[in-house]
Amino acid sequence: MDCGLSEKESMQVIPAMISGKTEEHLCQLSTDCLLHKAVLSPFLALQEAAAVQGYDLQVASAFRSFKRQLMIWNAKALGERPVLDEYGKPLNLENLSEKDKVFAIMRWSALPGCSRHHWGTDMDIWDAAAVPLEYVLQLTPDEYQQ
Repeated sequence: MDCGLSEKESMQVIPAMISGKTEEHLCQLSTDCLLHKAVLSPFLALQEAAAVQGYDLQVASAFRSFKRQLMIWNAKALGERPVLDEYGKPLNLENLSEKDKVFAIMRWSALPGCSRHHWGTDMDIWDAAAVPLEYVLQLTPDEYQQ
């Protein structure tokens, strides 16, 4: 899949790319998945090689805009989304100082503007062939310890 840029052009970096405030450095992998232009072809090659070995490598999460990261962060800070401990178990934020709340959220969620998902180079991948079709991915430690 070609996104129309040379390798040199695809590797140019501007601050808005790093902070998730632009999508100009991205290519569409699927309807809801954007990847950095320089990452798309290597990922597709990895996906193809995995398929040869019987794996169905899928992206659970890739590029995330600043706005989306801020929404996730705020929902956790306001108690609208669970904040998990190191074992993937929900924490009671009411018992934490403001500083400890920030660190608790940062265990699983980067500060908006600081997530490597903004770059479009980091992604959460999984083997869809390893679970039932109706499985809902959680991205918690329990999934990796089975």
